[in-house]
Order: sequence, then C-alpha cells, then structure tokens
Amino acid sequence: MKDWQILKQGKRSDFVTITAITLIFLLMIAMNVRLMFEMVSNQAEEIGQSQLETIRSDFQGNLQTAENTTIKLAMETEQLLKSNAQFEEVEKFFVASKREQIRLTDGVCFNVYMANENWTIVPDFDAPPEYHTKERLWYKGAVESDGEIYISEPYIDAMTGKMCYTMSKMLSDNKTVVGTDFNFSEIQQLIQKMDTTNNHKAL
Repeated sequence: MKDWQILKQGKRSDFVTITAITLIFLLMIAMNVRLMFEMVSNQAEEIGQSQLETIRSDFQGNLQTAENTTIKLAMETEQLLKSNAQFEEVEKFFVASKREQIRLTDGVCFNVYMANENWTIVPDFDAPPEYHTKERLWYKGAVESDGEIYISEPYIDAMTGKMCYTMSKMLSDNKTVVGTDFNFSEIQQLIQKMDTTNNHKAL
C-alpha cells in the first residue's frame, strides 16, 4: 500500500526523469545489441570470404594440374606419331598412360584416349555402334578450340555411366585429338570444405 501511495504522491518531474532514464537504458541496450549483431555478421562474412578464396585457389590448382596432364599426354602422343609408330604401339601407350594416371591421381583422371581420321583408341572400351568419335563433345570442342585446351561441360561418360568432364587438345597435325577424363571426386571434396563450421553461418 505504501508503494502505491508513493506513486500517487510522487511529483510529475520525478516520473518524467524515471521515464527518460528508462528510455535511455533501453536505447543503449538496443544499440549494443545492434553493434554485437554487426560485429558477428562482419566476422562471419570475413571468415566466409577467406574460406571461399582458399577453395577457389584449390579449385584453380586442380584445373591447372588437369591441363598439365592433358598437355603432357598430347606432347607424348605427338612424338609417338611423328616416329611413325604402328597402331599397336600407340594403343599400348594409351593403355599404359591410363593405368599411370589412375595411379598418380588416385582415380580422378580415369581415362585417356585419342582419335584421328584413321584411329580411335579408347582403352578398355568396346564402342557401341552408335558411338561416333567425331560427334563427341571432347572431339568437337578440341577441333573448334584451334590447338587450345578444351574443357567440356559435365556429361555422362559412355564407358562408366558416371558424371565427368573432359579436357582435350588438337595436335599440330590438325587431325588428331587426345582427351583425358576426370571425375568430380576432388571437386566434391572442395565443396565439402564449405561446411566446416558448427553453426553453418560463415558461408
């Protein structure tokens, strides 16, 4: 009862002062909450940007390695053809190259092959009647790229039935194209790096 009496008997200026102090405290709390939110948001964005830069760098490194593999295969194939090697010798070279790439890349590069007007060599692949080399993305893309490395869009591999992409290159004779197939295992690992925080906020 005494509390109610104090409220009734209090001066209006006292109520105004208490109200003003209360509003000031509420404003300070709101400003602090907003400041904390902005700090956390900026920190999360900075962490996300840093991690994305790392992933982008790794991804570019993987592509560069794949390009180097394709260029090396093209150079070795060109030297072999210039030595007037027979079909059997070229075929053995590609079979050996495929096994070597599978071993070196832990299966990421899972196939190497070539085609020209006379030969089509795809190791461990019995081409069905509807398979026409010059209609394949890797062949047409290399022809149109004028000696530069062609990187195909993702597609279903005719041999394995799995999603992959191909890098291919036309040799200096403008007739022969070599190709290398890569699966998406390394790219998937890079994408999984985007989910490393417990609260999933950074990215």
